[in-house]
Amino acid sequence: MKDNKSLEALIKESQKAVKDSREMAKKASKKAEKALEKSKVYEQAAKKALKKLEDAVGKLNDAKAKKIAQKKADKKSLQKQAKRKAAQDKVLKAEKKAVKKSEKKADKKSEKKAALKVKAIANAKAATKAASKAKAAPKAKAA
Repeated sequence: MKDNKSLEALIKESQKAVKDSREMAKKASKKAEKALEKSKVYEQAAKKALKKLEDAVGKLNDAKAKKIAQKKADKKSLQKQAKRKAAQDKVLKAEKKAVKKSEKKADKKSEKKAALKVKAIANAKAATKAASKAKAAPKAKAA
């Protein structure tokens, strides 16, 4: 009978151990489920963060590309402005040269006119002198 009692006690103990094991397994299973749910939540959060990061990288790349394109456009614009300025400077230089040339011609013409006026005045004085001599000569002959 002692064997029966010890066997019964052993069975009860085993049943209790099985029951405890089942409860522990259930608890562990619940913990695992909760951990799985948490990991799913974290995975979703990670996916959202990754998507935001990809969007930010895309925007950054777009901004870089836009900046590079703007620099190229600015460079082309500056080159065009430089070409225009060089052409304008060339035209201004040619205009200044033409003005100087025409001023020289005008100076030469005015010098010629002044020389002609001086000559005309000298000729007029000489003619006046000759005329007064001519008038004085008949008077001298008459006297």
